[in-house]
Amino acid sequence: MIFSILPEEVESGRGANPPLGLLYIAAAIRKFGRDEVEIIDAQAQDLDDAALERRIIAAKPHVVGVTALSFTMPDVMAVCAMAKKTGAMTVLGGPHAHIYPEETARLEKVDYVLGGEGEYSFSALLDSIRENDTPGDVPGVAWTENGKTYRGPEPDCIDSLDDIPFPARDMLDVHRYTSVLARTSPITTMMSSRGCPFRCIFCDRPHLGRKFRARSAAGVVDEMEQCLRLGIREFLLYDDNFATDHKRAMMITEEILRRDLRVIFDVRLRVTDLDDELAVALRRAGCDRVHLGVESGDPDILEGLRKGITIDDAIRAFGCARRAGILTLAYFLIGSPGETPDTVGRTIDLARRLKPDYVHFSLLIPFPGTDLYKLGIERNMWDGDPWLEFARSPRAGFEPPVWEENFSRAELVKLTSEAYRTFYRDPAYLWRRLRRVRNVGEALRQMKTGLRILRI
Repeated sequence: MIFSILPEEVESGRGANPPLGLLYIAAAIRKFGRDEVEIIDAQAQDLDDAALERRIIAAKPHVVGVTALSFTMPDVMAVCAMAKKTGAMTVLGGPHAHIYPEETARLEKVDYVLGGEGEYSFSALLDSIRENDTPGDVPGVAWTENGKTYRGPEPDCIDSLDDIPFPARDMLDVHRYTSVLARTSPITTMMSSRGCPFRCIFCDRPHLGRKFRARSAAGVVDEMEQCLRLGIREFLLYDDNFATDHKRAMMITEEILRRDLRVIFDVRLRVTDLDDELAVALRRAGCDRVHLGVESGDPDILEGLRKGITIDDAIRAFGCARRAGILTLAYFLIGSPGETPDTVGRTIDLARRLKPDYVHFSLLIPFPGTDLYKLGIERNMWDGDPWLEFARSPRAGFEPPVWEENFSRAELVKLTSEAYRTFYRDPAYLWRRLRRVRNVGEALRQMKTGLRILRI
């Protein structure tokens, strides 16, 4: 992997989440395709390179599909090299492959790239490979042949999410997945909707599209019931915004209550979408935590990020959660355009004023494909186009660009670490957290993470 947006002490204690994208595709292959499928999660299964290669060789695959994130591209290419030793064909999907399809398709050891959502297109590509046909009709596909790169039609968003089978969680050991924030284990990630209609300048989930599409309340709760049968009762809902459709969010809580499910879950929300009615409904249904993106304590920075929120919106949202008895996680960015020592100070001050149960300070990285990155290119913030160059030749040790307008990279990293120290070492915060711990397991998980943060 390459440089992370989080301090290593924080990154190492987060736990492991199931590979939701691969689980969706595996489920779709089982339902719509004609192929046998196996999933390897090297991170959760603690596989080093040698062990992973042995697993791939033992599987004798015809096709190896790999999720391609920009941060993991050096590892992705290593996996492709392992796969080619077995004679397998390689297919890369995910956000990096979606943004740079042609560059990725030209990489050695890569046979095909799939952009967009892969539940239907991956099975279609497997059919073309099996029949030895040209995959030109497969949406989102790209490949290189005889030095020339070809692309299929642009991928469309999947409108009817209820038609997609639930992720194939039964194919992995569910007990390997935990979260430092969770009350219990195992946990799982889950999505009740896809796409975000908002236009934050730093957004980095392009493969899911801008178009908001939602699953039915009944379908969402059906999936929860299936997970309960696997021994999972805690859910991290990874929607961009769970309450883009406020009515549907309320319907999900009502359906959970109607079925009398004993579940714990968390959701991600815009601060403008959380009110007292929704907060109370979420808490009654089992919502333990809400994740709220605030990003900055400076109004001008927020405007530049195109967040569409105000400081007062954030204060109201955190108040709603607190009154309902829901834990809060506040997200902030360090290093936005226009950032100064004063704006960083205002961000830290707001974090303390909101009194969240957890806070997440991230160094802002202009990810490829985002409007922020395009703005940086226009302003000649960096030498050339660093992400494009990386896409053409992924390498370990690559340092993603940061917004070095008023600070150097080293200064931004230091500011991010200082923000964590200032917040988490505050005696008032430590006392609030001690009062909220409910069981021994939670206490141990938080003690481990706390010790890591104290080492920042």
